[in-house]
Formats: sequence, structure tokens, C-alpha cells
Amino acid sequence: MNPTEPRHRNPARRPRLTDAEVGELLNLGYADALEEGRRADTKAGHLLTVFGVLVAAVAAVASRGGLPLGSTVVLWVSAAPIATAFIRLLLAIRPQIEGHPLAHFASCPPADVLRTFETEYESGTYYRADQLQAHARAVVRKYRAIRTAVLLVLIGVFGVAVAVVLATGTR
Repeated sequence: MNPTEPRHRNPARRPRLTDAEVGELLNLGYADALEEGRRADTKAGHLLTVFGVLVAAVAAVASRGGLPLGSTVVLWVSAAPIATAFIRLLLAIRPQIEGHPLAHFASCPPADVLRTFETEYESGTYYRADQLQAHARAVVRKYRAIRTAVLLVLIGVFGVAVAVVLATGTR
């Protein structure tokens, strides 16, 4: 079953959840979103290290000299998607608070915070749902950035392989 599809196709046959059950599910979803966010940050951090070393190695080899011109050009061109992947990961782990409920609360006095809860949230459940949505958006954004960065590095590594073939074929 597709995880984005509802578990019960017929809502009339689905049992109605109590407020406590909804609250518990929101808390579980929120905890899952936080954990996935931590995993995404960890993956991005590890990939940043690997991609940084890869960019440095490609740049060092390309700038050493002694390589055929074609290999040097391909190496420098290959460095571009790898460097772009590095930047993409940096942007992925950069905190993005626009649209997050905490961004609003951080900029207003306590009375405005209370007024916001009174006017915008029917209950703690709605607030938790808002938090869950904000964290889920951030996690999806990070994973998309990681996926894009990995694809860019694969393109760059392919270029490095082509440069090696060109270098060994001309000697």
C-alpha cells in the first residue's frame, strides 16, 4: 500500500477516533518528524564531508598539471556538479523558520502569544498539527535536497571516470 494513501478506503466504515487518540497520533507523528529531521541532518552532514573531500581531490588533481588538456577540462567540468551538490547540502541544513509557528512566537510579547492561541488554534491538537506540518515540510525539503545532491555527485563522479579514461588512453 502507498504510505500516502489513507489506510481505510471507505471513511464510513472507519471507526471515529477520540480526541485523546488523535492527540496521541499527532504526538507520535510529531516525534517521527523530529527523528526524520535528525536523520536528514546527520545524512547531510556526512555527505558534506564526503563531497567536500571529493571536490578538494578533483581540484587538486586538475590543478597539478601534467594531465592531458581534455582530462583537465573534464575534471574541472566534473567539479561543478560536485560543488553544486555541496552547496545544495549546505542550504538543506540551513535553518528555515519562515512559516514555522515558533518564528511567530519568538517575535511577539507573551500577551500576543496567548492571543494567537486563543484566535488561531481551537485546541492543543490543532497547534500540534500545525507543528507537525511545519516539521514535516522541513524534513521533506531536506530529503529532496539530499536526493538532488547525490544525483549531482553521481554526475560529477561519472565525469571524473571519463577524465581518468581520457588520461590513461592518451599516454
